[in-house]
Amino acid sequence: VRSVRIRWICGSLLLIAFPLIPKVGRIDSNVYLLIVSIIVWTVANMVVIRNLTLPQFVTRASILVHLLNAVNMLYIIYVIESNLSIPLRNRALCWIFSVLGLLMPLFTRNTIADRTLGLISGLSIPYTMLSLSYEPLFLLSFCLTLYGWLEAECLIAHGTLTFHSTRFYSSQKHTLSIGVQQTRQTWAFILLLLTSFFGTGNLATVSSFDPNWVRCFVASFSPFTMMALIILKLLIPVVLVVCTLRAIVIVTSVPKNKLFTLTLILCDVMCLNFFFLVRNEGSWLDIGTSISHFVIMQCTTIVVMMFYEFSRLITEWSFVDANTQQEGLPVSNKVRIE
Repeated sequence: VRSVRIRWICGSLLLIAFPLIPKVGRIDSNVYLLIVSIIVWTVANMVVIRNLTLPQFVTRASILVHLLNAVNMLYIIYVIESNLSIPLRNRALCWIFSVLGLLMPLFTRNTIADRTLGLISGLSIPYTMLSLSYEPLFLLSFCLTLYGWLEAECLIAHGTLTFHSTRFYSSQKHTLSIGVQQTRQTWAFILLLLTSFFGTGNLATVSSFDPNWVRCFVASFSPFTMMALIILKLLIPVVLVVCTLRAIVIVTSVPKNKLFTLTLILCDVMCLNFFFLVRNEGSWLDIGTSISHFVIMQCTTIVVMMFYEFSRLITEWSFVDANTQQEGLPVSNKVRIE
């Protein structure tokens, strides 16, 4: 219990500092912070992979991918700082490692603990490649807070960390009604969801999107590819939040429909507040900021429900777990909790 409390407090204290830092895109890229972030993430991923229940081959391959990705990223940083063009082979390696990172979670067991850590480890690869400064450190603090939230909710519900053996498609009865606990979970979810959006940037202005984000992947101007990569970077923290929410729904046996109803009510209350704060005078930045806040809160519930359904795929399916399918049935026929 004490270790969970320490992780939760440390993650929260680290996370609250990032919204106060100047937004990425309005400050020069900090090479030293990026190098430190790559090294810290590599060490963290080594620790995570060693604690996962994986076949020996998958463990070694995952460690090798993270090490080679770190070496490739450090070399790219050296090339950029030397005012040289990034070699084609290094760009190709970035694409390969990104695809492997997106597929890596599917090679972990679909227990809640293993799959959650697998998602964090795998998605950190493309996120780091699309970063210029302190963003990987933000993601690390964010993931630490998410995992601490999952552990805390499990301890409150059961008094012990039962999710280490619970699977993402475990069959459980929803016996809880809406109360203070579910309201707290909803508020925490909305807070973390907004932090995932605004932790490192501002969606109100295009100037917050730095084209250098895609420097590891694209050599020339390619608007559709650049747009897809930028959207991928923005959605990675959101996917992690929604997957953590799904894990909490399973662990605490909360009806997801009631949880989404609470989310809708709270978002509507916040949306009403932002509606009265919409401005039609002043600078374009002020006008855009007020409108974006209103639109984001208006669309939050719909987007969350879409991502929640998408999270079924990336949390349930596994290439290495024989229990992914029950008695040879396809994935769509497994017992679900929803």
